[in-house]
Amino acid sequence: MVATGQRVSRRRYRLRSDYDTAQPQSECWPHVFPIDGKWQPDHSDVAQRRSRYERLAEIYQHKGDSECYFGADFAVDELCSFEKLPYSSFLGKYVSVLREPPANDSRYMREALREGIRLQQVLGVNPFTPGFIGSTDSHIGAPGAVNESLYKGNHGAQHILGDGSQPQLPDRVEQSPGGLAVLYAEQNTRAALFDAMLRREAYGTSGTRITLRFFGGWGFPVNMCQAADFAALGYRDGVPMGGELPVQHAAAAPVFAVSALQDTGTAHSSGTSLQRIQVVKGWVDESGASREQVYDIAGNANNGAKVNLSSCEPVGNGFPRLCGVWTDPDFDPKHNAYYYARVLENPSCRWQQRICSANRVTCDDPDAVPAAFAGCCDTTVPKTIQERAWSSPIWYGASP
Repeated sequence: MVATGQRVSRRRYRLRSDYDTAQPQSECWPHVFPIDGKWQPDHSDVAQRRSRYERLAEIYQHKGDSECYFGADFAVDELCSFEKLPYSSFLGKYVSVLREPPANDSRYMREALREGIRLQQVLGVNPFTPGFIGSTDSHIGAPGAVNESLYKGNHGAQHILGDGSQPQLPDRVEQSPGGLAVLYAEQNTRAALFDAMLRREAYGTSGTRITLRFFGGWGFPVNMCQAADFAALGYRDGVPMGGELPVQHAAAAPVFAVSALQDTGTAHSSGTSLQRIQVVKGWVDESGASREQVYDIAGNANNGAKVNLSSCEPVGNGFPRLCGVWTDPDFDPKHNAYYYARVLENPSCRWQQRICSANRVTCDDPDAVPAAFAGCCDTTVPKTIQERAWSSPIWYGASP
């Protein structure tokens, strides 16, 4: 079941610092203690409320990606550079003096997840345990309109020049068509969908319609990817995305099974082949330092796939399906941890490049480019992207 266009949380997973014990907890975004040392062991009830009520968070929408920070001062994962706004505050879009680049204090999803694990050591409860979804956050009343080749802009006629009859870019180039939310539910009913959200059996995409399964357990067979009942085995012998691994007193490492099918496309535009599957792990070590590691578990990061920018035709090979069964090689049973899957497509043209290529816009002489296509020569945004999907995490809790 694919649900689109829903706002479930703010774009950034904000860890607010304006907690007031006298204020009722009835607002959409609960007040919480900050992460600067004011949390105390007797605040576990607040942590429990956050974990209970904040079940999903938006990892992607038309303003960009909130998975993780990437910059010269924090170059851990180059894929974190995906679809980032060029300003730290959204006001920077309109006020030049506020236009500062994104910083490592923006509190992305990975930071929140790791901070939750750190706080668990203090409070006995992890307050930050959201699953992931994607959304559009569009202002044109068209939920699910996320195809890069059919992008109409997110604000109606706000960015249209003239009467709109002439070819032009429909929006500012830093915006994107947005993402999708996917829920696994027994039925397509309000009750079943709500239950799926409560148990965090959900994932987000950057707009592509990848089909993603992610299970964690203690004894999946190594040939599980060849099984016709892959999902049934995952439910029987483990937990799905959004779940918590059952307590395991032995020192055996957890095993994760991930399966992904490419977007099959439509009559208007074909789907893009998959490139690889990754598992992202986060934990807190003995010194209290937050750690993370990204593992490639299926596919080929060096498959040579690229895009012909003149035609936006893909070049190179990919995979219609990828699957992997992976055991954490660095597992330490004393460390609480989270794991989630990230699936990457081969490169494809970003929405503005499709329009620019179709209208044969070249930037050899930017001054000669019509105002309607000025965004084609904006070097702050890429011409190609790697669409992706993010599963909700699975959590491991160390034995008491």
